[in-house]
Order: sequence, then structure tokens, then C-alpha cells
Amino acid sequence: MGIAKEQLSQIFNRFYQTNDSTTRLQGGTGIGLALVKELIEMQGGSINVVSELNKGTTFEIYLPEQKAEESSGFISSPTISFRQNQETPPIALPKKESSQTSQLELLIVEDNLDMREYIRQCIDENLYQIYEARDGEKGLEKAQALIPDLIISDVMMPKMDGFDLTHAIRNDVSTSHIPLILLTAKTSLESRLKGLQRGADAYLTKPFSPQELTIRIHQLIEIRRSLQKRYQNGIEEIIEDAYQAEDEFIINLRDYVLENIDEPNLNGDLVGQHFAMSRGHLHRKLKALTDQSISEFVKDIRLKESLKLLKEGKYNVSEIAYQTGFSSPSHFSREFKKMYRKTPSEV
Repeated sequence: MGIAKEQLSQIFNRFYQTNDSTTRLQGGTGIGLALVKELIEMQGGSINVVSELNKGTTFEIYLPEQKAEESSGFISSPTISFRQNQETPPIALPKKESSQTSQLELLIVEDNLDMREYIRQCIDENLYQIYEARDGEKGLEKAQALIPDLIISDVMMPKMDGFDLTHAIRNDVSTSHIPLILLTAKTSLESRLKGLQRGADAYLTKPFSPQELTIRIHQLIEIRRSLQKRYQNGIEEIIEDAYQAEDEFIINLRDYVLENIDEPNLNGDLVGQHFAMSRGHLHRKLKALTDQSISEFVKDIRLKESLKLLKEGKYNVSEIAYQTGFSSPSHFSREFKKMYRKTPSEV
């Protein structure tokens, strides 16, 4: 297609791309020409380019003649490694707590096959079950279907770029909580700010090291675990800006359970229907935010409310059991003792 004169001097730079669109149809990472130039110069050669915009491009490669015995030394000698992570293996992360013994699910959204493979090799697959999507639209579909624990997405992709994907993830109640890392070759402050404004949790500029990506993933998972502890301890009506969407979700969920606390069949289907979410999506979101299933979350609210009623002293144990949605006083007493180490009568 031809290259503009002002761009010719940069096309051999790593990660440089002449097409700056974030939704370009042609893939690539800006590595190919840089690699070609390095290989040619290692053999004592050179590469020249002549180009005219909208007409075409000509590359000329000059390689010095070498005798067979001279060239064989270069071919057999392992002088370079093209896989960065062979030199810098992923760092080991702490073992997960007993409550999270299963693998976490991680979604990679990237249009370039080689880059997807490189990201995979940066990640310890003993800790993460990895899924892939080749563009933003497929990434959004998979995110909504899987509700993964973390998403890594390129910015420049066909059909839907990383900025729009981030915006869509953050504006869907079932996916809004998912930590998201954006990857890009764009180094401008404007580009980074755009990603963060759309809701990205971290922004890495290519080229990035495996350690950098691994540490970012670990940090975001730890932040999520801190969020779980925060919700398990209970939150008031005050909503923090940093967790606004998730605070509002948990408060609305808690209020809905309290409004229907005398309903013994308050299950995932019923609650999910109220929030326009499937049972599975509700379970994945609540598990990510509180490390509880919907039945555990509901039972926790029932027991806290029953303790409050017992302390008021207006009702007997049987009345409180039915008022808080337990199937029988005996069932209520068993669950109450498990949580508070005393029977309701003792309280």
C-alpha cells in the first residue's frame, strides 16, 4: 500500500506500526521488520527500502557471500533467543488459600497468534486456566459466557478495540467486577489515560517483560481478595468511589434479601431473575466479590438478622426462625450455633 516518507525511518523499530487505528483489520505486532533487520545485520548485510504512498514498497536486501564452512558456524551457533521468557521465566506466585484451591480463569483477547502464545508463556498454567479470543467482539462474548477471574486485552484489534471492550465489560453488571489489563504499543499519555478512563485496572506498554505481567496479575488478584474480605466483614451504606459499582451491587443484593428474608426458597434462580442475571452469572460474580455462593450469602444475612431480633427480645426462637426464612426452628438452631457457637436460646 506504500508508506509515508515521514514514517520510513521508523518502520524497523520494534513494535512500530504505520496503521495507528485501534480497530485495524490487518494484524501484526510491529516485530517482523525489526527481526528481519537484526538477522540481516548479524550476517554483515543491510536492508534498504523505497516506498511511495498508495503505490507500493520495494525492499532490497544485501548479504555478503560466505563460504560454506563460514556460514555453517552461524547457523549452528545458538547466539540468540527469540522467546524472551526463556531468559526471564515467570516468577513463582504464592500458593492459593484453601478456599481457592481451584484454578483461576484468565481470558486473553489478542488478534495476533504469536502474541497470544507469548502471553500464555508468561503465565503459570498451574495457577490459571487460560482461554483465548482473537478479537474484541469474540472477547466480549467469551467474557460474558465465562465470567473469568481476569482479562488481558490488546488495544489495537479488529471489530472492537480494547477501549470499547473495556467499556462494555464495565457497563455489564455480570462482568463489571472483572480485573482487566490493557496491552498496547502506544506509549502516549493520552492513550494510557483513555484506557484507564474506560475502566482498565492496569496498562502495560509493549514490549513488556514476563515478570511485569505476572506481577500485575498477582497484584490485581490480591486486590480482589482484599475486596472479598471487605464484603465479608459487611459494608455500610457509604459507597467508596473506587468500588462504586460493586458496592452498589452488594448493597442492592443485601437489601433485596432483607426485603424477602421470610421466603425460605430464596435461591440463585429467584435472586438472579430480580437482577436480570442467570444463576451461573450471579454465582460467578458473587463468588468473585465475597468468596460465597448465593445460598451462603443469603444464610449469612438470615443469621445476622436473627441475632438482631433475638437481642431485641420481642419474639421467641420459633417466631424468629420463620421470620428469617428458616424451614424449621431446629434447622435455625443448628445453623445459628455453627456461626455464633451458642444456641438461639442461650443468646
